Formats: sequence, structure tokens, C-alpha cells
Amino acid sequence: MIAYLTMFYTIGPMISPLVGGVLIDTLGWRSVFGFALLVGSIILIGCYFAVFESRPPGQARGQTVGVARSYAELFGHLRFTAFVLQSGFATGTFLVAATAASTLMKELLHRPSAEFGIYFLMFPIGFLIGNFISTRLSGRVANESMVLAGSIMMLAAIVAEAGLLATGHVTPLAFFAPGFFITLAQGISLPFSQAGAMATNPQLAGTAAGIGVFMQYFGGAAFTQFYGLIANGTPGPLMISTLVSATLAMAIGAIPFVMLRRDKNSQSMILKKAAPDLVRGGTELSQKPDPALSPERSCPNKQLDP
Repeated sequence: MIAYLTMFYTIGPMISPLVGGVLIDTLGWRSVFGFALLVGSIILIGCYFAVFESRPPGQARGQTVGVARSYAELFGHLRFTAFVLQSGFATGTFLVAATAASTLMKELLHRPSAEFGIYFLMFPIGFLIGNFISTRLSGRVANESMVLAGSIMMLAAIVAEAGLLATGHVTPLAFFAPGFFITLAQGISLPFSQAGAMATNPQLAGTAAGIGVFMQYFGGAAFTQFYGLIANGTPGPLMISTLVSATLAMAIGAIPFVMLRRDKNSQSMILKKAAPDLVRGGTELSQKPDPALSPERSCPNKQLDP
């Protein structure tokens, strides 16, 4: 379900860069803010009339747990912390790649904004395909495995992009072709990291979802700011920022997978130790004579021959 929902999130990113590029090239950069104000007002009015309160009106407040206590309960689980941090680092990787691509397309390659909007379609298309793959694998593959797979794919895409840029292949496709696989990897890992975080404590699923979304925005803002501080108009800061964020995403994303393997090995060892006892107990029961089958019990009035 989470993967299906995030698939629809790609509609805006698929349309907005192209629309924004056309507005900038035709009406100037100020027109983007006017367009955003108009569309945002329409969305706000629509939400006011269409989205209703889902909390039951008669629910007692005494049944809810304090926010600070809920946060402490969730962050006390290493698996939850790893899931939300991985989603934050992965989002940071994507936003740095997208931000750097937009500035370098204009300042380094001197390409028009409309062309950037066309190339940018590779980002949301990759995310859309990644989420579609997640919907097909949901319930078949463990959350931990999918998060690690997405993290590894993202780091591989970043390494490939860094290799292209470091060898002088500074072209639009050098930014956006790896970007396709970055968002593809994010589409594979994000629904499962969110689902894994929410499954930590089902009673705090709403709080867990909120923390997960916050970490995505916080990680994206932090790494984008880091890129902005070191940006110098060359691809170097892009390579540094994304390599750091993608490496952290893979390292943190491996923690739930390792914990899952450890738990499975522990269960396997317990079963192996318990198996001989179960076999021994079953053998003893099979060898013990059943009193119900003895001659005296089956024929109590009959005298046996000496």
C-alpha cells in the first residue's frame, strides 16, 4: 500500500520541472512563484472541503501516550532508528543529485531551463518504476533485504556517476542517467524502510510514520545545505556530497539486514538444540508399552496358559 501511495507522489515531480522551465524561459523566474501561489491555493481549498478528520470524536485523551515518551520508545529500537536514518540519507542523496544537476545544467553547461525539465523526467520515472517493483515484491521479500538492496543500488549509481564526471564526461546524461538509478533505488527501499519503521510498534505506527517523513525532509535539507556550502560551479562537490550520503545510507541500511540474519541464526540454533530432545522424547514414548494393549487389560476374565 505504501508503495502504491508513493507512486502517485511522482506525478508532481514529473510535471513541475517541465512547467517551471517553460515559465522561466517565457515569463521569467518570478512567474514560478505566482504559479505556485495559484496552484497551492487551489490545493488548500480542495483539502479543506475533501479531507476530513479521521480521529474518532469520542476517543479519550487519556489513552494516548505522550509525544516524548513515544519518541523514546521508538528510538529505543535499533532497527527503527536504522530504517528512518536510511530513508533520510537516501533522500539526501536524491535531492543533492537533483539540485546539483539543475545548477550545473545552467551554470556549467549553459542549457535552457526547458531542456533541464525534459531531462529531469528521468528522476521521477525511476522512482515510479522502483515503487512499482516494490508493489510486486511486497509480502515476498523481507523489508530488511529490500532496504539493503536499494541502498547498494544507490551507492553503485553514485560511484558510476562519480566515475563519469571525474573522467571528464560532463554531459546532461552523466547527471541524469545515474539519477534514474538513484531514484529507482530509492523507490525500492523507501516503502520498505517506512513499513519496517511502522511495524516496530504497531500502536505507535502513526508516530513512526511521522518520524520517517521528518527524517526524509531533514536528511534532504541537511545534505542539500552541505552541498550548497561547498559548491563551486564544478562537479566535485556533487561527487563528495552524494558519495558521503549514499555510503551512510548503505551502512545504516545494512543494520536491519544483519539483525534479521542474526535472529534467524539464533532461532536455527535453538531448533537444532531442541531437535535431539524432541527425537529422544518421541523414541521413549514409542518404546514404552501401552497398558491399554496388555493381555490383562484386553481380556481381564481370561486365564493365560502357563
